[in-house]
Amino acid sequence: MKTWLLVLLVSFQIVMIESETDESQTFNLEDPDSIVKTRNNKRKEAAEKDNIATMWKLEWSDELLQKIKTLPNDCNALTPGSGYRFHLIAADVESWKWAQREGEYVFDQNRDVLQHSTAFQQELYQPGQKQIACAEYTCEKRKSVDPKVKETANFGAICLLGPSEEFTFTKRGGSAGSRCEEEGGEDEDGLCIPSGSPGFSILFNFFIVVSLILLVSMIFD
Repeated sequence: MKTWLLVLLVSFQIVMIESETDESQTFNLEDPDSIVKTRNNKRKEAAEKDNIATMWKLEWSDELLQKIKTLPNDCNALTPGSGYRFHLIAADVESWKWAQREGEYVFDQNRDVLQHSTAFQQELYQPGQKQIACAEYTCEKRKSVDPKVKETANFGAICLLGPSEEFTFTKRGGSAGSRCEEEGGEDEDGLCIPSGSPGFSILFNFFIVVSLILLVSMIFD
């Protein structure tokens, strides 16, 4: 009973910390659907705000979830792996602020480190990523990539995003979802999905049926 109570308290703590630091980070690690929905809502908002025409819709990946189990215990040894990049979830408010500063430093002064490190929050807005998985991951005393910063940070969870292990600064401009076809996809409410996916097929068939009904009604009027 005590063990189950401890697990529940730890899970609740992670959710509360994310809620207090950054609303877009709030999620329940035991609810993959909630994680995916929250991330996709934020990706859609970013695509609309920043005119990103090919922001892909994320899907949960059990394969990436399995890869989390193989990550090194020392989080300072983390690097983008084969088919994924990583995003650390802060374990406390101060660590969240540390990560924000770290991300700003990387973008403003040292983009080269992204070949072997993380862009933290910005990892969630890489347009070409299509899969995600998140789980608990204890990371203590994560070191800064800025040699002038001696403070470290602690993280309580991690998300892997794939399939790309490269961080890109170039984005296809245009209204959200307007150029999905250029990457072999279709637009679904501002995000790209694979052509012929169930969601798109249902919507496409609906429009076909409506068009036929209108055509028939015009012919027999």
